[in-house]
Amino acid sequence: MTERFPSVVKAKKIGKWIGTCSSDEEEVLQKIIHNMKERNLDFEMVSADRIRQEEPLLAMQTVVNSKSTGIVDVSSLRDLYEQTVDANGGFVSCCQKVNQIQFNPGEGGKGSMTVKVQDMSSTSGESDDLVVEKAVICAVGLHANTLWSNLLLNHVAVKQPASHQLKFCKGRYATYQGKPLVHRLVYPCPQPKLVGLGVHSVVDMDGRVKFGPDTIYVDDITDYRVGRNEKEEKEFLDSQYTAIKRYIPSIERSRLQPDFSGIRPKLSGPGEAARDFVIDEVLSANSAGDVTLSPLVGEAGSGRTDPRLVVLNGIESPGLTSSPAIGEHVARCLVGEEAFAKNIPKWV
Repeated sequence: MTERFPSVVKAKKIGKWIGTCSSDEEEVLQKIIHNMKERNLDFEMVSADRIRQEEPLLAMQTVVNSKSTGIVDVSSLRDLYEQTVDANGGFVSCCQKVNQIQFNPGEGGKGSMTVKVQDMSSTSGESDDLVVEKAVICAVGLHANTLWSNLLLNHVAVKQPASHQLKFCKGRYATYQGKPLVHRLVYPCPQPKLVGLGVHSVVDMDGRVKFGPDTIYVDDITDYRVGRNEKEEKEFLDSQYTAIKRYIPSIERSRLQPDFSGIRPKLSGPGEAARDFVIDEVLSANSAGDVTLSPLVGEAGSGRTDPRLVVLNGIESPGLTSSPAIGEHVARCLVGEEAFAKNIPKWV
C-alpha cells in the first residue's frame, strides 16, 4: 500500500515568551493567560531569575511561556502536502492560471461546474476545461480578488461581495548584526489598535533571529522590497528600533539591517476593526451578479450531489499554522463525518 505521509516535516517546539514592558500591560497579559487556560494550552510563568539567566538583555516585567509553540520549515510542510495528495490518487499542478470558473447550480442536485485553466508557460493562450463533479475549493491567498472576477454563476458574471474584498498589507523584517539580542521567540504584549501582533523576535530553523513584522498597506502585491528608496528603508529601520527598544533597551540602531518582507491578504483595511478569515460556500447569484454566500457546513449527508463551490478568503499568517485544521474542516464538510472518519487519516 502506498505510504500516505511519505515526507517528514522539519519542526521544533521551542516555546514562545509573551511579556509586559510596563504595568499598563498587565491586564492584556492576564487576558492572554486566561485564553490559554480556556484552551488547555501548556504554559508556565517565567521567573525573573530565569529571564536574567537565559535572556539577560530582555527588559520585561511579567513573562509567560507558551510551551507548546513551535516553528516549522515551510518548504518541508509544502512537500508533505503535495506528496500526500499524490500518494492518495490526486495531483498537484503548478504554474496554472484559472481563467474562469463556470458554476451552474441545478435543480435536484444536477448542477455542473467547469474550470478553465491555462498553462502559464504556454504561448498559445488556449485553456483546458476541467469538468468538476465534487467541489472546487478556492484558496488562492493574495489572488482571491482576481479569481472572483473570473467567476460565473449560470453564465452571469459575479460581483465580488464587499465581505470578501481583500486589502494587502506588507510586513517587513530586519536582522541584527553581531551577537544575537535574544535566542527565542519573544512577543511583547500587543499594543492597542495594532494592525498585527507588533514587532517581535522570529527564530528560523537554523537559529537565526529576525525582528518584525511591521504593517504597511500596499496596492502592488508583486513589490516585496523592504524599502522603495533609501529614505523609506531608513524610516522602516527607525520604527523597528523604536519598537524593539521597548523590551531590549541595549539594542544599537546601527546594527539593524533590512531583511525581507511578505504580504498579507487581509479582510480589514486601514483604520478598520480586525476581521478573521472566512470559509464560505457560494450558493447562487441573481441576474445582477449579486451572490448568496453561506458559511461552509457539513451537508454531504443530506442528499446533495451537485458540485459545491467553496471560497477561503483573508487567510493570512495563522493560515499556515492552522492549515491542517482548515483542510480537515473543509474535508469534513464536503464528504461528511462518516466518510471522513473512514477514509481520511488524522493529521495528529
